[in-house]
Amino acid sequence: MYLSLGQGFFCASQSKTLVINAENSQITFSIKHLGVLNVEGGFHDFEGEVTFQNKQLVNLKGNIRVESISTNDDSRDKMLLSEAYLDSKTYATIQFNSSEIDTPSNAISGQLIIKRETRPIQLFIQNFETETEMKLTAKISRKDFKLDFGSMNGLIGDIIKIEVFINY
Repeated sequence: MYLSLGQGFFCASQSKTLVINAENSQITFSIKHLGVLNVEGGFHDFEGEVTFQNKQLVNLKGNIRVESISTNDDSRDKMLLSEAYLDSKTYATIQFNSSEIDTPSNAISGQLIIKRETRPIQLFIQNFETETEMKLTAKISRKDFKLDFGSMNGLIGDIIKIEVFINY
């Protein structure tokens, strides 16, 4: 006896994981300084992946190497990497792992880990081209991640604006 299976049986669910192309992607941030100036910067060394199932985004994760921070000011970058700030010697990476993708609201919920502080955040999809690129934005409170800047604390704003543009 022979059993014939229709072609549709094997196509029930297609999953595809793509690696983020870091050379053509960027992670940038800005924060207020002295209440009026924006300090801008970014990270240049990161990795991650996006997973699609049936052409719908189902997962996003990434790791940022803290030492790759750049604000176009070497002395400020060195200060940000120091133990008093990001402490890159102890906490080498910043991590994000999605937990839920809400397509109608264009939101990706997940856990952001900075200096072993894990907090829920939402990334909002600003632009999305399935299987090529995505632009995301978020706002986080630096105090939520215990980014206390000592004597400089009062001069630096609490809200960090983040923009992520990824190609995969």
